Amino acid sequence: MDEMVEKLCHIGNEANKLYTSGFFSEAERKYFEILSSLEQSKKIDSYIVSKAVLGLLLTSIKSQNFERAITLWTNHGENSIFAVGISGLENAQTSVHDMFIYDFICAYLHSVSVNKPGESAKAVNLYMSRVCQHAFEIKDQKMIRLALSNWKQHLREVFDRPVPHDYAAELIRFEKKYGEVVPLMTIDFPKLTSWEKPNDFREMSRFIDIDEKKLKSLGLNIGFDVGAKSGSAARKMKTK
Repeated sequence: MDEMVEKLCHIGNEANKLYTSGFFSEAERKYFEILSSLEQSKKIDSYIVSKAVLGLLLTSIKSQNFERAITLWTNHGENSIFAVGISGLENAQTSVHDMFIYDFICAYLHSVSVNKPGESAKAVNLYMSRVCQHAFEIKDQKMIRLALSNWKQHLREVFDRPVPHDYAAELIRFEKKYGEVVPLMTIDFPKLTSWEKPNDFREMSRFIDIDEKKLKSLGLNIGFDVGAKSGSAARKMKTK
């Protein structure tokens, strides 16, 4: 399995480079290649799956295919490979930095969801306040500015009107803590971390044996047209 993990990490780093360069469809194909390789091996490792699902969420958003992103995020069965990836991201199966990239993504997806504005705003505030708290703790000025800018735009997207003060209070508190008004920037996400085999692989990742019947429910063939765009309105977003 170690040799396979090294190979998949290499493909993952290639996919990250394509994503960073703005070649989102090509990056998606690499991430799906990783999941397909795991499917064939019948051994699903949460570290690898989580990294691939994180990449697929980002490429879907950057391609303005919000329907696919939301499907990856929420519409999967208990035995889906995507469920393994989401669970891994939520439980820091990759890295702390990846977990906070995932928080950025969750806030974004809540802002474009069809939930009631109050519910979406509460979710946005939960994720972005956690991101900002972490960014202040590690003194990452770039992340703080990006988070505050995204946060403002997410709330504006949710309400499509002036944001009620009660929902903006936490954002205002963090911006005051930062010490200056952060101008709006293009919505973006922190830089992806490299794919590196953990020092103690079995301790960091859990292995899931998949039998033939369960393989059919992995969700690799759920109608995703790699590179296709959703009919949703395009959001202003950094694409390069």
